Amino acid sequence: MKIVVISHPENFKHEKEILIRLFEEGLEYFHLRKHDFSKSKIEKYLDHLPKEYHNRIIIYDHFDLVDTYKLKGMHFNRKTKEKVGVYNYLLCHKSFSAHSFEEIKDLHNEFDYVFISPVFDSISKNGYTAKITPEEIESFINSGECKHEIVALGGITEHNARELMNKGIAGVALLGNIWTSYFESKNIDLIVKKFREIKQIVQSGRPYCMSIAGFDPSSGAGVTADIKTMEVHEVYGLGICSAITCQNEDEFASVDWLSADKIIAQAEMQFKKHPISVVKIGIIESLSTLNKVIDRLKQLKPDVKIIWDPVIKSTSGFSFHSSIDKSILNEILRKIYLVTPNALESRNLFDTDNPEKIRGIIKSGGFCNVLLKGGHIQSDVVNDFLIMHNDTRVFEGGRYSGIQKHGTGCVLSSAIASRIARGVGLESACEKGKKYTERFILSNNLRLGYHYCSEVLRLDRLH
Repeated sequence: MKIVVISHPENFKHEKEILIRLFEEGLEYFHLRKHDFSKSKIEKYLDHLPKEYHNRIIIYDHFDLVDTYKLKGMHFNRKTKEKVGVYNYLLCHKSFSAHSFEEIKDLHNEFDYVFISPVFDSISKNGYTAKITPEEIESFINSGECKHEIVALGGITEHNARELMNKGIAGVALLGNIWTSYFESKNIDLIVKKFREIKQIVQSGRPYCMSIAGFDPSSGAGVTADIKTMEVHEVYGLGICSAITCQNEDEFASVDWLSADKIIAQAEMQFKKHPISVVKIGIIESLSTLNKVIDRLKQLKPDVKIIWDPVIKSTSGFSFHSSIDKSILNEILRKIYLVTPNALESRNLFDTDNPEKIRGIIKSGGFCNVLLKGGHIQSDVVNDFLIMHNDTRVFEGGRYSGIQKHGTGCVLSSAIASRIARGVGLESACEKGKKYTERFILSNNLRLGYHYCSEVLRLDRLH
């Protein structure tokens, strides 16, 4: 989870010294909010901070300075949100301040996160009392109407931060607790101690997500690719091996399968220790093995959400399965939450890659949601279709020239699993997962892609 620190509105002695200490402690998101500052004052402020920390700073005005100083990004509110479109050419962090769920639902722009406040009685503003409870935030996130990541703001301290854990929020923002404590004590070490305590609480709240997949020594696909994807999405990934493969990113030589019992034994040890809400499953020996594993996962945690990436053929051309037992397949599709086939895999599973026909099949069969990937369809347009019982969402995309990436299916499904583990709704998780995968594809001109920070890969991180 993210920890955001918002600046005090006024300049004061030792402020920059405190900031440098917080940056050294790992602060990644500093909101520089000085509404009375002219552009020249902001420039002077930035000039007095080491350049190595500029890419952690988010400003509230004079947005052209983002490019000049290579800042992390910009923050908007009701008064400034009309400016968002003006700065679309800057592919950087963009966030927003909201004070109600209705305001968040009405947002048309894509923001990396949205502040919601106040969640507790404000420390910096006397009489500004809590208007939104942690439980209400959780309910809103789980409602499916929340399309943005939520960062809680208002009155957050080391004493109440734990109440916000496991509510699906993306982070917490600190303001009064940091600066009021300093003005009362004039003790910089006390501020650092408070930050460390909240950081420890927040980090202990990182959700767990499990990957059951094959081991690919190149780490471009399989369980290690899943874990890398989960890590940058601020989810703790637990890796369960289902197969040992002999391959690199260009050539697949062989696979040695692990039995259902060995896969289950690995998973049981993790469920015994950790609260796992989402499991992503990749290559596995057979549908019979997959069904046994799913049954045991459901015994261990009945409400676990299982996402199946039904790998039939690797990107290097190796075929894993030659036949499909439809009776076992139907059992599986009734037990899991989402399946993510490409066009070829969809024809194997549903005998069609037509979204409307698939929707009829899953509705009549009582099957899970389907994310039909468009990458294997010969077209300049690469649209993905999220097919649900009552609706179909289309996520538009284009085809990119250059070298085909190894492991994009693994990256997509584990990105979706990570976001669901963090409390994001299915539609938003699929949409953001697609965007993350697009950035992964564009990360270099090699077969093995690079993973970057979980803010859906802002291009300033690639420079």
